[in-house]
Amino acid sequence: MEEMMKRVLIACTWLGSLALGGIALAAGYTDAVAAIVIDKIITVFDLHQETMPAELQLREKYEGEDLQKRIVELRKAAAQKLIEEELIYAEFKELGGRVPRDLVQKRIDRVVVSRTGGDRRQFEKALLSQNTNMAEFEEKATRSLAVELLLQEKVFRAVHISPTMIQEYYEKHKFEFGTKPALHLQIIQLRKQGRYAANLEETVKTVQDRIARGIAFGDLAREFSEDPTAEKEGDLGWLALDEISPRFVEGLKDVKPGSVSAPLRNDDGAVFLNLVARQGGTAQALDDALRSRIEDILRQTEERSRYRAFIEELQKKYYVRKFF
Repeated sequence: MEEMMKRVLIACTWLGSLALGGIALAAGYTDAVAAIVIDKIITVFDLHQETMPAELQLREKYEGEDLQKRIVELRKAAAQKLIEEELIYAEFKELGGRVPRDLVQKRIDRVVVSRTGGDRRQFEKALLSQNTNMAEFEEKATRSLAVELLLQEKVFRAVHISPTMIQEYYEKHKFEFGTKPALHLQIIQLRKQGRYAANLEETVKTVQDRIARGIAFGDLAREFSEDPTAEKEGDLGWLALDEISPRFVEGLKDVKPGSVSAPLRNDDGAVFLNLVARQGGTAQALDDALRSRIEDILRQTEERSRYRAFIEELQKKYYVRKFF
């Protein structure tokens, strides 16, 4: 009978929450349901408890609709975090997991020291002022440790990053750890839908001829270019190689600094590029420090992937319903 009443109450709460949706996450409906995981109800009040410090910071910086939007996003993230923790804890119990008592006590002692300098009585008073008590705090500490233990087993422990993986990542991303290759360019853009629409090819030949006669590229850019940089003699400044159109990079591969490319084509028309200077780019040597840094990158990437896969598995196994 008690279980039946419990389910009826949950069902009634669902119906009341359906009308609230994302609005409740921003408003003051503290008893509104944000999500249900198995038979655990997560309310907007629970989310507010999680996000209160961050919300206070938001209220100092934003107001109106912008503030409400940011609060909703913050509480959505908190809701997802609580949902995932509930799923992990449910799986921990399903597997018959037990959190060692001494581990719980060490966690509590550490918190008491950090908050009240080790004064347990003062810590308990602080809990009471927050409408909670030591028993509830111990339960939260136990649940938190259970989640950590299962994640360690299912997500973190099995991650292995080999030297080969580190070397391969370095070869693909070496310039991210050093100086990227870059070109200093000037441009003349002749647009097929611009002032040269009726005589584009003739103008291309005219510019080519003047370049061949040694007329300064900057002067020609001022006279002919329809690019916004025309008044600056077409100066594009330094551009990393990956910021430049691949067709332009290809057109410049045999051009030496101080020389101009053949006419290149883009969607707008024809382009001349003057290669002012070339910077080859340098890669940081793969020393022990960089190996460690790359290992951290690969480990974090793998851990995120394993974590998401684990959560997706749990979402299929256990009942989850969101109201946001």
